[in-house]
Amino acid sequence: MKNLLLILLIIPSLSFAQLKAGDFYVTDEGRVNWQKVYENESVSFEDLVNTIKGNRVFSDIQVFDDKITFLGDGIKTNPSALGFSRMSTSFYALGDIRAYFTIDYKPGRYRITAINIASKSPVIHLGNPMYAQDPETWQFFPIEESVGNGKGLKKGFIKKESLIMGKAIEKEFQIMKQTTNDDW
Repeated sequence: MKNLLLILLIIPSLSFAQLKAGDFYVTDEGRVNWQKVYENESVSFEDLVNTIKGNRVFSDIQVFDDKITFLGDGIKTNPSALGFSRMSTSFYALGDIRAYFTIDYKPGRYRITAINIASKSPVIHLGNPMYAQDPETWQFFPIEESVGNGKGLKKGFIKKESLIMGKAIEKEFQIMKQTTNDDW
């Protein structure tokens, strides 16, 4: 009886949900968002605006006093760049990523937040294998459907797919600085 009581007291304390993996986190509503803060004194708000406007995967760009909002669509993942095999990577981390982004700027630092993150994954047609060749069989699905387990983030996402997807998002934000010195 004492052993049963001990087990009942220990198990709930061990079974907690992980709500953060890298720069991904689970909101109170159960959404999975991505957020990263950069500190860089040499990056101006104008540099950020130019970087966003110069990137072909970003559209619907709106610029405010110290904020930029936009849609990122077609962000490519590359598991092999991080040493992972494509064959052992989940479909949602192999497809393109789509998300709505906000950049909040303060002098010397800025924060990038991605919400409504979706991944392009194949739609499986078990009845007719001919549909597998149709490009329309790939659709965007919210990543919550793949990475959450109802209590937090799945272990596979925490260990691998969060790294793959996080690096894919980060590479789109390499700051392009305008050079004013034309002296070759």
